[in-house]
Amino acid sequence: MNLLKRSAAILAAAILLFTAGCSNNNNSSASTKTPEPSAITTKLQSDMKFPEMIEVKSDRLSKYYSVDADTVKASSVFICSSSASADEIAVFEGNSAADADKIKAAVQKRIDKKSDTFKNYGQPQEYTDIQNCVLEIKGSYVLFAVTSDSDKARQTMESFF
Repeated sequence: MNLLKRSAAILAAAILLFTAGCSNNNNSSASTKTPEPSAITTKLQSDMKFPEMIEVKSDRLSKYYSVDADTVKASSVFICSSSASADEIAVFEGNSAADADKIKAAVQKRIDKKSDTFKNYGQPQEYTDIQNCVLEIKGSYVLFAVTSDSDKARQTMESFF
C-alpha cells in the first residue's frame, strides 16, 4: 500500500512538472514574436478603411516624431495625405523595452500636437478619433493608430503578438 501511495505521488509530481513546463513554453513563445512593423501596417490598411495614406520613410521620421533614431530598430509609419484627416498608423520596433518607453513618449507628443490642431480646427470627429487612438507597448514594440475604429485597429495589431 505504501508503494502505491508513493507511486501515485511521484506520478502526480511528474504531471505537475510537465504541465508547468508546457505553460512556460507557451508564454515565452508569445513574448518572443517579432513581426515586421511593415507587416502590421500592411494588415491594418488591408483590413480597415483608411483615406489615402502616404508612407513616412525613416529619413523623414524626425519631421513627425521627436524620436531618437538610435532607439528605433525598425518602423513603419503612414499618415493621411490630407491634412483634413487625423488618420495615422505607426509601428515602431525599439532596440529594447526601455527604448519602447522612449518611443511611446515621442508618440504621445505627436498625439498631443495633433489633438491641439484638430481641437482648434473645429473638427470634432477627428479630435474624438485622436482622443480614442491606440497607443500601446508590446515588449519592444510601440503600436499607434488614429482611426474611427480603434477597437478593430487594436485587435488587428494585437493579433501579431
